[in-house]
Amino acid sequence: MGILSWMKEWLRPDRGGPSRILIDLMAAHQDELRAAAQLRAHAERVPYPQVGQTLRQLADVEEEHARAFSERIAALGGLPGAVSGPLYEGSNHWDRLARDSRIADDKRRRYLEQAIRWSPE
Repeated sequence: MGILSWMKEWLRPDRGGPSRILIDLMAAHQDELRAAAQLRAHAERVPYPQVGQTLRQLADVEEEHARAFSERIAALGGLPGAVSGPLYEGSNHWDRLARDSRIADDKRRRYLEQAIRWSPE
């Protein structure tokens, strides 16, 4: 199951009620917004135009994920937040890319853990 398919399943209204899932949704929304903002900031500082284009495309995907979470949060009566705090600046291009990769890995791991928690089986 791809991440978008999983997200659609996870965001179904009958996944455990708003009180339990709202906290996870709001945290996921923040993670997606922060990742998108950071990827866009890093795309502006990358020395290779094709890498910058790829980072912007990845940011678009993260923003699509954030919109899906935002819609579900609103449907449950919550208020999606905005990104707060500073973004990771890094010491150079490679350091920023390594951080972006770790963030993606961390999100993937958290979403898998949540998929297990919210799984109907």
